[in-house]
Amino acid sequence: DQFDNLGGFLSHNGFQKIVSQRDYPRDQVINTFGVPDGVMFDQALPYLNQLHQSGQPFLAVLLTDSDHSPYTIPEHPEFKPHSDDKPKQATEYADWAIGRFMRQAAREAWFENTVFLFTADHGQYSPSPYDISLGFHHIPLIIYPQDKCAIPDPDALGCQVDILPTLMGILRIPYRHNTMGYDLTREKRSMVIFNDDDKLSCLNDSLLWLSRKNHAQSLYRYRKGNLSREDSLSREDTLSREDTLSRGSHLAGELALVRGDKDTMTIGAGHSDIIAVYPTETAAMSDYARAQLQTVQWLINQRKVYVELIP
Repeated sequence: DQFDNLGGFLSHNGFQKIVSQRDYPRDQVINTFGVPDGVMFDQALPYLNQLHQSGQPFLAVLLTDSDHSPYTIPEHPEFKPHSDDKPKQATEYADWAIGRFMRQAAREAWFENTVFLFTADHGQYSPSPYDISLGFHHIPLIIYPQDKCAIPDPDALGCQVDILPTLMGILRIPYRHNTMGYDLTREKRSMVIFNDDDKLSCLNDSLLWLSRKNHAQSLYRYRKGNLSREDSLSREDTLSREDTLSRGSHLAGELALVRGDKDTMTIGAGHSDIIAVYPTETAAMSDYARAQLQTVQWLINQRKVYVELIP
């Protein structure tokens, strides 16, 4: 609970009990992040049963870290990795531990009346032609059981601040909130913003906008999508050929990879800066990102961020 002042953050935001490294036997703490996922899940089940016995709805958050470096693969008679690669073994172990926990939880009385949500703080870093790694900022949002929940469109844009309103929408619990999150079961985002150290980014269904510390801006097409100009691709081809001639690069060939038939994310494919082609889109994404930051800062300064249940 000392990492990133996590304990203080959780306590300040209403969590009533925090189970941390100090609550486990010392011999089960195997690396700097604490205990393996399987050990944590084993200890979580009695706590969850106690919460259920109180007769009140409960929220429990379990933080896994076994697939985070430094990788320490615990020994367990039921776990046999298939890979010889240690990072892949760590992923196999994390997957096995979650599956084992879900099978154990399925035997508990509270299971059928519980929504499970799986997400992450960040994704896997991957080399990128942009100033940021889109893979590092791409995270899962898995909701179980799907047959009993209103599930957001899997192709829709979303971000971490949307998790709370989306979960409340799934649970159909009346509440008020003054945050920047969307209920993705009912609302659709046109853009999302995120930062990477000293860079501010905005993403829509096809474009990535970047603003750097020196105020330099760029716009990239990271996937095929619908844009306002019918001749957008020919305009980008023209820009790319000019850029190729002036810099002696192969951007025209790389940009062509974006123009496939499938509307799928093609990270690293189109990294020509096309900001000159789309001034309207650039202005819209820049205004959106800066307005979001200004609004959040005002809400924090005025102490107006809140979430409350409606009786």
